[in-house]
Amino acid sequence: MRIEKCEISRYRKLGHFVSSFKPGINLIKGPNEAGKSTLVDALTDALFENPKSKKKDVKTKTSWGYEQDFQINLDFESEGLSYSLTKDFDSGEVRLLRKSTGETLDDRKRVECVVSESIGMSNKEIFLATSCIRQDEMSRIANSPDAIKDRLEALITGGKEEALASKVIEKIETRIKELKKQGPKDKGEIKKIEDERVDIVYELGKAAREIDAMKSNRARVRDLRAALEETTERLTVSTLSRKNARMAADVTEDLARYELRFDDLRTRINNIKSSEKDVTRLRKEIGELPQIERMDVTIAEEQTAQKRFLDSKHESAAREVTELTEMVDRASPSAAIKAATAISLMGGVASLVYWYRFTAMANPNLLLSAGICGLLFLLFANLWTRANRNCTQLNSKFNMKKVRLEEIEGDLSSAQVSVDAVLGKYGFKDVESMKDAFEKRRELEVEIKNEVRRYEEHLGDKSLRELEDELKAVTREIAVQQDRLRDLKLYAMTPESLAALETAVDSLEERRKKIEYELRTVEQHLGYAESGVELQASLEERLEENDTQLARKRHLLLVLEKTREMIELARKNVLKSTLKQLDDETSEILKEVTGGKYSQVRFDRQSLKFEVFSTELGDWVDPEICLSRGTIDQLYLAARLAIVRIISEDHNPVIILDDPFVTFDETRRRNALAVLKRMAERYQIFLLTCHDHYDGITESVTTLT
Repeated sequence: MRIEKCEISRYRKLGHFVSSFKPGINLIKGPNEAGKSTLVDALTDALFENPKSKKKDVKTKTSWGYEQDFQINLDFESEGLSYSLTKDFDSGEVRLLRKSTGETLDDRKRVECVVSESIGMSNKEIFLATSCIRQDEMSRIANSPDAIKDRLEALITGGKEEALASKVIEKIETRIKELKKQGPKDKGEIKKIEDERVDIVYELGKAAREIDAMKSNRARVRDLRAALEETTERLTVSTLSRKNARMAADVTEDLARYELRFDDLRTRINNIKSSEKDVTRLRKEIGELPQIERMDVTIAEEQTAQKRFLDSKHESAAREVTELTEMVDRASPSAAIKAATAISLMGGVASLVYWYRFTAMANPNLLLSAGICGLLFLLFANLWTRANRNCTQLNSKFNMKKVRLEEIEGDLSSAQVSVDAVLGKYGFKDVESMKDAFEKRRELEVEIKNEVRRYEEHLGDKSLRELEDELKAVTREIAVQQDRLRDLKLYAMTPESLAALETAVDSLEERRKKIEYELRTVEQHLGYAESGVELQASLEERLEENDTQLARKRHLLLVLEKTREMIELARKNVLKSTLKQLDDETSEILKEVTGGKYSQVRFDRQSLKFEVFSTELGDWVDPEICLSRGTIDQLYLAARLAIVRIISEDHNPVIILDDPFVTFDETRRRNALAVLKRMAERYQIFLLTCHDHYDGITESVTTLT
């Protein structure tokens, strides 16, 4: 088998991995935690794992953050044919495409058969113990001796599974367990026969004792029959009393239930009729009120509030207009200022004219008089001008306030018109009356709604007529129950008395059952005693037959144990030649790796544990005790490579080496690589490492980061 391409999706660290491989050695490099061991697990799962597996360790291999489980695709070549293998662990599907013919297999058993035939190994356990070598699992071969021995035995027997000694031994051991089991529940065949013998011996003794007790049993039968008759009679009377008392209690309970139902129905009907009257009254009241729209009430309220606001504004504006009128009157120039201004002007002019016309008189007083008159004119003219300017400003303010007053009066008129329109629409004199009527109608509507809801709640899912009919039926049933209760009045009793009667009846029933059981037992014993001779003879015959069966089973057990022993001996002889080949192959590889220091290895025929011949000690030694860790790893490497060469026969399984030489020194690492190069001529080898020791060993290098 040669893997040409591998594509892995959502598998642990390998979210998406694609790589092509070549024949011979393929070097896969990467630092620690780059995914080398993950790649080994993925290749192993691709070859052997069932995609429908529910095992927890399979489900936990999906990469973090993905909802779908992982998928692995392998393209490989085997015996000149190309295949494409797909295992989808999310859908549980497996497909194998034979590229040369286009044929696709999707049956898991058939796919596993093709893959195992291509690898040359039938199961994952053998592959992990031989072809897949991790640095911390060199000694895995010691954990799978049975699987490897079965494979070696199959080489000799032609590969027929039913001919394997381990299967025959397994069946023999199963049969031995069936014979020898001693558990209290799951007894073996011999134990069952032995227990049956004990029972037969016990029954023989019991039959003898019962024959002796026959006379006393006859007297006991008479006493028990009399006691049974008396107890049965008392039980009959008590049972009848209990039956009548229960009927009386049931009738009393039914009557109470019907009376409660009667009260409930009557209350509901009265409430329904009351609700009908209330609804009729409320609807009459609401019919007498106008149906006022909420918007009209809102408009009336808003316009009334606006009118109140405008009234206060109107009053304030009217007061301001009056005040400004008075201020304008006070601010106008007075007649005195006007007269003084005119007089001073005329006096000044007259003085100047007179002075000008009569300059010859040269009178300085005239100039002085003209100057004084001019000053007085300027003073009074200034006062007049200021008064006019102030009056003009007040007049402007007065006009503005007057316009504002007129606007407010217009808004007041408009608001009043709106209020009057709404009031006129419903015939009310004021807004408060309209609001009261609106609120009253709304309250009545709520009351009607609540009353209707109570009405419907009282009705439930029935009509008033149905409730009245049910009330009549309940009334009749009450009368019937009252009549029944009068008939059962003699049997009526308190709950305590009824409970005591129940206890008495139960006690009598229990006593009768005990007497009947004892009577049947005594009669049966009496029957046994009367037929004691026949029973004794039958039991003695059964005992003899039991002893014969027990002897046969013990003899069969002896034969099976001897057969198992002989088959195991024969198996050792069958495996002898193959294990001799394994000794030689392992010795050859170990000799080359260790540079000739260790050249002889021998395997134990039963456990597959091996020993190494030490030339220094001159004896065979246990490697776990006498050799270094590195030499032990070299020994296991040689053993596993030898097993691969033997059990794969004509097939060429891939060999996976996950940094297996970390304990090797430089010389032995070179020797081991020489062995691998030679094996790479036949096998495809995957060498995974985080070191640079193997650079240049091959041109096929895949780097993991």
